Amino acid sequence: MLGDLRALMEEETLLFMEELCLRANYPNIATRIIHGELGDCLAYANQKQPFDLVICGNHSDSMMNKVACSAARFINTSSIDVLIVPL
Repeated sequence: MLGDLRALMEEETLLFMEELCLRANYPNIATRIIHGELGDCLAYANQKQPFDLVICGNHSDSMMNKVACSAARFINTSSIDVLIVPL
């Protein structure tokens, strides 16, 4: 059941990101959903397909602290820009 819920949430997220990309009217936007520890996953994804900017969104102040802490190691060791946006 949790696998079905995760698949449904991922599908809805992909559709939402596709809509955002269309509205941005910017060429060559690639999106990706990654599961796991933030810093490790971003480093792995960047090795597979290098990128210039990571945008992380969150819904609450307490989550912002968690995102910032999770990304700190990645931010400190990477040359990739990271933008954390409160939603």
